[in-house]
Amino acid sequence: MTSQIFKLISNDFVVGLGNSIFSLVMMWYVLNQTGSAYYTATIGSLSHIAQILVGSYAGIKADQMNQPVKMMVYSLRFNGIFLLIIGFVVLILDFNLYLLIVLLFLREVTMVFQLPNQNKLIPRLVQAQEDVKRILSYRSLTKNLSMMLGFAIAGFLFSAVPFFILILLIMVLFIIGSSAINTIKVTNKMHTFKSKRKKQKSLDEFKVVLNMILKDYYLKRVMITAMMLNIISMVAPTFVVYFNQYLHAQPKDYGMFQFFIALGSILAASIGLKLKHKMSSYNILVTFWSIMAITFIYMFVNIYAYIAIFLGMIIGICLTLPTILFNTYKILIIDDKYRG
Repeated sequence: MTSQIFKLISNDFVVGLGNSIFSLVMMWYVLNQTGSAYYTATIGSLSHIAQILVGSYAGIKADQMNQPVKMMVYSLRFNGIFLLIIGFVVLILDFNLYLLIVLLFLREVTMVFQLPNQNKLIPRLVQAQEDVKRILSYRSLTKNLSMMLGFAIAGFLFSAVPFFILILLIMVLFIIGSSAINTIKVTNKMHTFKSKRKKQKSLDEFKVVLNMILKDYYLKRVMITAMMLNIISMVAPTFVVYFNQYLHAQPKDYGMFQFFIALGSILAASIGLKLKHKMSSYNILVTFWSIMAITFIYMFVNIYAYIAIFLGMIIGICLTLPTILFNTYKILIIDDKYRG
């Protein structure tokens, strides 16, 4: 592992740790203030809503700017600014749910700019295409380790540390992550390019790229699959409602459920490369997505919290393995100038 890849993965760890702690802390805070699982799930869904609404624009800007390191750094720094504002709002003002939702949404918007720039950065850190999947496996393993740690300590921190101080500690994690990213030097020029295209408006650029994707047999199927995965991902915030209102479970049970999802993801990232030699990519995608669908159906009839917690590990495995393969394929099949 090169030092540049190590810096990227170090950023994944601290940012993943900060995100996992922050997401659970905010959901518990809103649940304590409102007593409503609906509003709690709304808070949890903001990241998905931001991705759906702003993801295309963020990708276009990543392609136009073609400076993934710089954009990732600014994304994390603006995220830290919004965290600080949220901390002061909670500290100084009375609880205002709608103001909090707006600030949390803006914070999620800043994080949307991470993924398209990561897609552009990763191929520039490797010497061979085969290394992309290895990096994605490392990143998945690291992120889920940090998530496990974050979910494990979030409850303790929420009860033991004043809210404003906790927000400041989370903000420090994002500052550390941005510092790690800022030191990355792209030495592999094989994947870089100098844009010679006429500069276009974002909407025109979107139309050009969309038209190109729709005309390409494989890219069109990648886009359709990505859209369906985005829709499916909206189920994640409803897990709060599932545990709170359907199973009548405690917040600690939901935390353990997320812990087991992260545990399953770590297991999937660990065996992914070995499994790839025994099963085709297509069979891995179909098999594990089918198992995940069956798991969701079973959760509908399940009434026991401890079974749902265990099913989290199956969800983690079935989500991570296909995602690593799909993201690898998505990165490699698209030309660098459209990769964002």
